[in-house]
Amino acid sequence: MLGFTTRLQSRLLAGSPGLGGRAVDRAPPDSAHHTISRQVPQRGRDRDKAARNRDHTGRANGIIPLMAISRFEPWEVLSNSADVTEWFAPVLHEAPWGDIRALVPDMYPQYVRLLHPAYQEQPGGKRMVQWQEIAAYTNHVFHPLVQFPNLVGLQLQQYESGINENEGQYGPWTDPPEQGTLPPEIIGSVVDVLRGCTGTPDNCFFALWSGWADVRKLDIAKAAHLRLPGRDYIVFQGAIDTAKQSAFKWRFQAMNLWWPADRNWFLATDIDLESTYIGIDDNGMEALMAHDSLETIATDPNNGITTSSDSVNPSPAP
Repeated sequence: MLGFTTRLQSRLLAGSPGLGGRAVDRAPPDSAHHTISRQVPQRGRDRDKAARNRDHTGRANGIIPLMAISRFEPWEVLSNSADVTEWFAPVLHEAPWGDIRALVPDMYPQYVRLLHPAYQEQPGGKRMVQWQEIAAYTNHVFHPLVQFPNLVGLQLQQYESGINENEGQYGPWTDPPEQGTLPPEIIGSVVDVLRGCTGTPDNCFFALWSGWADVRKLDIAKAAHLRLPGRDYIVFQGAIDTAKQSAFKWRFQAMNLWWPADRNWFLATDIDLESTYIGIDDNGMEALMAHDSLETIATDPNNGITTSSDSVNPSPAP
């Protein structure tokens, strides 16, 4: 359960609002700046070379400009993102908190929900376990609004603690799905499909939640910020294939938001969710849902994303 443990540690250090209960189950905080003040200090081994410590604005304030931080390569960290985010940010602000349309703008003909797989420890390594397999084991219902805690019959606190002490009791899995990132095992397949659904594969934009403990104060000092309800992001630019890479070195973390310059699709993985949501056209949806390695569900932007949205498989009472 190493991957899940390190992710919890990262969110704990960052003061993620999802610990002890998902942020998406509560109203967003009054200020979207709340994550910034909780970053861990810069560590000595992460400091950039002295040659990069110059403030290119000419001010002797000791702050490293974002464009000079090499650890985010191959992405370019934008210093101004208004031109590339103004088309969707107001739409997300106006959407009801807890609906898909608060994550992905309600302006696409089709919406696809991509379910992150659970895992089962085996002698030769982990195997991916799809939600439909778990549903068949637990006799719960697999449906468009299914939520993993409800599917396996665990209380939210148990699930977020990564508890499956009695292997097999809750289904054929030992490690729960990744929260807050597309898993590395399937991200390549997602990139391959989305690459063919845009005319600007070499000009895409990404956003990373600034509250991860791995993000330093120096990283966010001069970056362009995308402030959405309850979430604050740093904005990047790069080719679609860079999405396969991890934003951090010590653990895998995909970008939380992706969109191409031609706006043909929009992908969102919220930090508290084990699903990724994609707005796309008819052909793109067909390609995603036909891919053998991806477990997908056609969905609607008005559908909910919280555990309370799954009224078919209600969460166990405390």
